[in-house]
Amino acid sequence: MVDVVTCKNCGEEFEGEDWRDRKYCSKDCFHDSGDYVDNLPKEARETEKLSRSCRYCGEEFETTEFKDEVYCDQECHINDISNDREFEECQNPECGDTLSGKYQKKYCSTDCAYRHRELKAIVSIECDWCGSEFERKKCNVKENNFCSRNCYYRYKKEEDILDYEAENNPHWKGGYSPDFGSNWEEQRRKCWERDSYSCVVCGKGKSELGQRPAVHHIKPRRCFEKLENANRLDNLVTLCQHHHMVVEGWNLIPSNSDVDLKKLEA
Repeated sequence: MVDVVTCKNCGEEFEGEDWRDRKYCSKDCFHDSGDYVDNLPKEARETEKLSRSCRYCGEEFETTEFKDEVYCDQECHINDISNDREFEECQNPECGDTLSGKYQKKYCSTDCAYRHRELKAIVSIECDWCGSEFERKKCNVKENNFCSRNCYYRYKKEEDILDYEAENNPHWKGGYSPDFGSNWEEQRRKCWERDSYSCVVCGKGKSELGQRPAVHHIKPRRCFEKLENANRLDNLVTLCQHHHMVVEGWNLIPSNSDVDLKKLEA
């Protein structure tokens, strides 16, 4: 609700909202009334007024030592900052806008300031493999630099520094060996007969699969010193081609299978 209020300082009437409880028509009247002094700290109320010269226009104005003011008004403050600029345009080479804001001394925005900082940290270097130039931050420049992973791997391969083939690969697990041990054929047949030539997961048999199911080593052959020990019946299980591909290399019976290892023992 808007009410008509009489200013306590000059006596002029003005429109004010009752919830704001305004007593003065302007800030000038508020300061002239002296009421604001009651809201200041004790040190400020007891400090005597003194005269100072405005840093920009040179005019005398009254203030207190507690306030430590150097400008007579805000306009002089803004003008002094604007005249103190070292540059007229934004120093970001990608921008170049004219500086106009009161606090814009080198850049028109914080984004331009951060972007210019990034640009100053970027240098052009040559790829050690293909010779093409590319940009990189100074902190990321190393003894050997490459424009792509392809160039990095080709360089390492050529210099015999990096060889990920066979046993040099961190994921190498011994490779494939066609040797299954002297008792493989006999143990595989026993495994088929025990599981009725059917996959222990889905139950599909030889007739449904159109071929004999696979016999899977629960614990891989590479884990045994003698291959014959890997062919124990408690380490073999019958799987269809699909489920054999699913569990191969995981060293476990499928989680959705009801197979009990104790029942698989001969």
